[in-house]
Amino acid sequence: MAPSSILPPEMLAMGATAFLCILTGVYPQLLCAILPYPVHFEAYTPDKIVVMIQLLLFTGAAFWLFIDKLGGEPTISMDTDWFYRMFSKGLLWFCNRPLNEIRSGNQGGLSRKIFNPNHLSGNPYWIPKLVSFFLQGGGEKSYKAIWGESYQVNSYRLSIGIAVAISVIFLFAFALLLLAAGA
Repeated sequence: MAPSSILPPEMLAMGATAFLCILTGVYPQLLCAILPYPVHFEAYTPDKIVVMIQLLLFTGAAFWLFIDKLGGEPTISMDTDWFYRMFSKGLLWFCNRPLNEIRSGNQGGLSRKIFNPNHLSGNPYWIPKLVSFFLQGGGEKSYKAIWGESYQVNSYRLSIGIAVAISVIFLFAFALLLLAAGA
């Protein structure tokens, strides 16, 4: 991958940040003056200078000694991610096997229990037929025969005029109830 060229706004931001770093390093009183509490800090005392030079020299020496080891080796590292990888693998197994079996069992049992009420919605005339079956004392059909009947859309279709007539009758009855209640 080749590095892309640096845009002028990025160059300006890096230059301004570098200038501020050098300015606070050379003249730290600028930074200390804006702190909320008074600070007495002297950055360039002889002991601080010696400590910083020692730190830089030993860091450079360690880098020079271990430069051969810094390249990296093509190995597989077993790090702390092993724990969460194994945990996630176990969690995935638990969700796919035991929990999925429980879900499948519950779904099968509940779908068998829901089939009966759902069957009622498949044939809207099933309940009136069943009521008339019990009121007539059984008749020639059995309960199972009525239950097994499928709903034929075209055989139960009524003309739109009947629905309009029923609606008008209900509205008329409602209007009579309102008039009776208001009088």
